[in-house]
Amino acid sequence: MYDIDSNFEDLIRGEKCFLKRGWLWVENELELSSLNEIRSMLKKDINLLIDEAESCGLNVLRREFIFAVDKLRELDKVRPESLSYIVIGKWLFYQSPIEASKTFRLIVEGISESLAYSSKTNPWKERRGKDKVIIVYTRNFLNFNEVMSVHDWLRSIGVKGTMYYKPDLFTYLGIYSGHKSLKSYIYISRVK
Repeated sequence: MYDIDSNFEDLIRGEKCFLKRGWLWVENELELSSLNEIRSMLKKDINLLIDEAESCGLNVLRREFIFAVDKLRELDKVRPESLSYIVIGKWLFYQSPIEASKTFRLIVEGISESLAYSSKTNPWKERRGKDKVIIVYTRNFLNFNEVMSVHDWLRSIGVKGTMYYKPDLFTYLGIYSGHKSLKSYIYISRVK
């Protein structure tokens, strides 16, 4: 049996968060991206998409980004109804348990004013010295302004260090850290 980290106990009992599959969640009331919005991005040339992402301030991993867009284009032909869920992505970052509880509280309090779709963290006690992950979702990894807006919001509430942006598509395809040929993220941000 796992024990709840005492830094998260009041959040679990609060009205804004809920436990689901071992994660502590908070959600924002935003609709998913429409199929038309997604398709309008997929019609663009890949280099134009990368230029647009970079002009918004994103640091794009070209090989991984191209792979993700190519997979979306394939899925649009066979399962277009799934695209609104598959374009969801998330910023991931790691913090000490005490720092993570402070940051997650700020996310809980500010998520309704942001473009973040939802957020989750692990509320369980960790081995000594082990950092916690905080994950903050956006609705569409091709909506560069939204992805960057959430990035900037996280930085404004004090998130430091490296943040990775992983499309849910990679999770569905089994692309995790240590994958043989791809990194598990398409954007990266480093701040000390």
